[in-house]
Amino acid sequence: MKPKRFVEERKALARLEGKRRLDLILEHPDPKALVQSLPAEDLYFTIHEIGLDDAGPLVAYSSPAQFRTFIDLDAWEGYELQPQRILDWLRVAREEGDEYLQEKLRALDIETQELLFRRIVRVIDLEEDGEPEEDFLGPVERTPEGRFLLVYPPQGPDYALAKGLIDTLYAEDPFMAGRFLYAIRWELDSELQEMALRWRNARLGDLGFPSPEEAASLYARVDLSAELPPPAGLPASVPGYYLAPRDASSLFARAMAHLGPQRRDSAELELMAVLNAALVADNVKPADIPEVRRTLESVHQTLSVGLEHLAGDDEVRAAHVIATTALKRIFQIGFTRVLQLRWRADRMRKDLPLEIDRGTFLPDGELGERLRALFQRRPRFVVPAEGEGPLQTRAFSSLAELQFTSEALDEIEAVARAFQQTGFDPAKAREMVVQAWGDAGLARVRYGDLYLTRLARALVGLEATWDSLPADRLADAARAAFEPSGELRPGVREIALDLLPGSDHVTGFVDRALARLRDDLGPAIAAQGYDGLDPRFAAPWIVPAHG
Repeated sequence: MKPKRFVEERKALARLEGKRRLDLILEHPDPKALVQSLPAEDLYFTIHEIGLDDAGPLVAYSSPAQFRTFIDLDAWEGYELQPQRILDWLRVAREEGDEYLQEKLRALDIETQELLFRRIVRVIDLEEDGEPEEDFLGPVERTPEGRFLLVYPPQGPDYALAKGLIDTLYAEDPFMAGRFLYAIRWELDSELQEMALRWRNARLGDLGFPSPEEAASLYARVDLSAELPPPAGLPASVPGYYLAPRDASSLFARAMAHLGPQRRDSAELELMAVLNAALVADNVKPADIPEVRRTLESVHQTLSVGLEHLAGDDEVRAAHVIATTALKRIFQIGFTRVLQLRWRADRMRKDLPLEIDRGTFLPDGELGERLRALFQRRPRFVVPAEGEGPLQTRAFSSLAELQFTSEALDEIEAVARAFQQTGFDPAKAREMVVQAWGDAGLARVRYGDLYLTRLARALVGLEATWDSLPADRLADAARAAFEPSGELRPGVREIALDLLPGSDHVTGFVDRALARLRDDLGPAIAAQGYDGLDPRFAAPWIVPAHG
């Protein structure tokens, strides 16, 4: 199929999703030709996006080579073939009345066919096994040369599939049919799996799915000042439609729109190679369409960061960068800029008291989430909260987001350094939290809890250490901190600032902590009085339930 055919149709498909994409294909005057013109990977993703059972026409219209790609992408778990998944695909094609079902089946590697038929048919080698004496539930047939006895499943779709292929094999080449049945009976599963996997991996390599080792290089650090490598070359196949950015406002999408047709086609093929490398490196299963889509969006976002580093926010300059530079390198530049934030966070984690239990970070609220997101396998950007609900993370998509997160690290660093300079000991703090709140407290404690507890100790005349507040001083602390109305007393802020001197970042932390203290304990004090507080529910003050 010539790459230029169905160009407009592919553009239209890129603007649609799921069932609407299927409808557009089926409304085409020649849906079969359109389907067979599409990249097999795009067609595969579309089928899974719709749902295999609802995408039967696409499976039926697919070519044998496309169908083999579906099986390569879908029917393997690690190093093991899953025959039932092949049967699922064949069932869908059969239910659509696919007249080329046998051709699709025979397009699979012979080892894959043998593993599949071993799941369906029991082959008895009469020369080696002898005549069986048992009764069988399903149909039993002797092969034309008399060598094998075939025990089929009861009449049904699997029976028709197996019998149809074996009858065709014997009609075309009895010798090869006998070899096929001999392998089903005697070849080791491990040997068949190894050979089938080898063929499958070779084909995936041709599609642009790299080895795990090669895929890992996508996330390699690069020298930001090094000479940029040229694009990978001219397209050798049809560009896909599944790669279209959803966010048309991103720098990458805007720059792609400025490219000429030839470079746009080759860039889309490079983009497919980058996506495939990301899927392999991040162990994303092609059948997991939501995760594939998230990975694709992450690739687009990281490319936008790389482009902005090289061209600013000028989409024309960015288009020139794409025209002259390999997309993989642009991606690596973007990811290296992200890694610079991660490296800074690593240094802070080593030098400052950011946690009292591994993986439980002390910064409060959104700041803590931003720090935690940087320590994910692929550092993530925390989207600023809008209203209630959990915070969302995604890949960084601009230098502004990197700067925003860098400023969050500035604030975290200032507070952590202030804690460090006032004698905060993470090991002792851990012991104190476990004693007061149990092991579960390690997951909930934050800088604000520790600092406000220190403030409470100072307000009741205890030494302002990083220890818990004794339960028998809880009411005294409430009187010292709060008016009967539940508002904080005048002068509390001044004392609080004296306990943790520092920059404007530290002052902001103190003010947020005091606001939390007022909001969390003020209503209870106004309703129950100073003596009504229960040590078990006195957070953010850390108070042992007894003692």
